[in-house]
Amino acid sequence: MSTGTIVDGKIVTGKNAKGEGLPPSEVKASGSGKSKKKYRVIINQQDGPDGKYDVPLGVNGVVNLVKRGEEVVLDEDYFNVLKDAKIDRLVRNPGEEEEIITVARFSYTVLGEVN
Repeated sequence: MSTGTIVDGKIVTGKNAKGEGLPPSEVKASGSGKSKKKYRVIINQQDGPDGKYDVPLGVNGVVNLVKRGEEVVLDEDYFNVLKDAKIDRLVRNPGEEEEIITVARFSYTVLGEVN
């Protein structure tokens, strides 16, 4: 399995100004320089009109599209964006008051941490 960043459903190691993939030697690390964790994840397909589209995840202005239904490796920053993506839903139960609940925006499965 390759590791890298997901762009338009493809794994690349980085992007230049034209959006072309860069070899690992040209990828510039952000942050303190300590290595970040990576996670193996599958973003599940969902019912509804948007349930089959790729999922955009953005960190510091860099947005990557993650293909649904396929195992991908996400850097910790992108995994945290996925994990923190929430939406509010209105719940109407017969005989009870309407209630707004917060749920995960995307259904996903974590397969494990990459060492």
